[in-house]
Amino acid sequence: MNPHILHWSYRDFREFPNELLDHSDTLEEIYLKENFIPTIPKWLFHSFVHLKFIQLSGNLLQTIPREICDLRNLEHLDVSKNKLIELPEQIGQLNKLQYLNASENEIISLFKGIGAMKSLETLNLSKNRLRELPIDVASTSLAELILNDNDLIEIPTKIMSMESLKVLEAERCSLEYLPGIVGDRVTHIRIFNNPKLTHYPTVYEKFLRLHYDYWSENVVSADLLMIFLPDESKRTIVPRQVERIRLDNSPNSLTEYCLRGLYANRPYYEIVCANLVENELPRRIFRCVQYGPICRCGNGECDNMLFTECHFSLMKKNQSPSHIIFSNMFCSKTCLTKWHEVFKAKYHPIDWIHFV
Repeated sequence: MNPHILHWSYRDFREFPNELLDHSDTLEEIYLKENFIPTIPKWLFHSFVHLKFIQLSGNLLQTIPREICDLRNLEHLDVSKNKLIELPEQIGQLNKLQYLNASENEIISLFKGIGAMKSLETLNLSKNRLRELPIDVASTSLAELILNDNDLIEIPTKIMSMESLKVLEAERCSLEYLPGIVGDRVTHIRIFNNPKLTHYPTVYEKFLRLHYDYWSENVVSADLLMIFLPDESKRTIVPRQVERIRLDNSPNSLTEYCLRGLYANRPYYEIVCANLVENELPRRIFRCVQYGPICRCGNGECDNMLFTECHFSLMKKNQSPSHIIFSNMFCSKTCLTKWHEVFKAKYHPIDWIHFV
């Protein structure tokens, strides 16, 4: 028997076995998968200072004690397939935690302070009841984020464009649109099986599995800008942050110019975000600053970031049997026209009408 590892899974335990205390000085890994354990005793956190790995999947846990933060060496925590409705914010103090699996629970919201978990690489929250993700997630070093089967309406651009992110899954959620920016290191995205998605920004084309072809008549949120596609007899929407779709080359609003200028100075922008107080700004401005741009101008020769205004284009691939509709956003009519000229052999634009 390895003195550092204890395998007591599938043993029908009705409570945390006290016999563990006999190994408190040596244990680094505990496997108690698929038992009937309803609670975690506090002595676990005070006695097992060397613990690095806890596997408690498939039990009856309803809460995780806040004292879990005392496990300073913990690197791997699996509490999937339990009855949790929340995770304690003290988990955010586990500075060495690299892997957190809380899938298949009843979690409604994620704890504040997750951004402090600089070692976290994998976060699995699939099959919960999440409706939104805290923007703090973007401050972690996540490489893998699994969000399948939740009630998410959107994924913030800041999270999708994380520098560390490689894998993101959000299948079978309630996503109404996708961010217009994808991180440079992302190699795997499973996000297209969402019934309310009606178009995909062109940055997702390389991830799109062509057998996905989902359209839906489901009602979407009433506070989103709506577009009607006459030839498709369908409605589609643009990201929540967009307040105005521009049709000409008239100047942008002062708000848009200020947000772009702030974001252009990234070190200063990060300082502003870290010290921003919600009540000090109008809510819509606070959200724009905190969540960052919705996308970069679709014209590759342009570096402008877009926040609340854009020129919007919908298109299909030429000579393709698929009904998939792609989208792109631009900072100006000029950039839109240039892009379509460059890619006219690949895409053809489709008509749309602003739906009020």
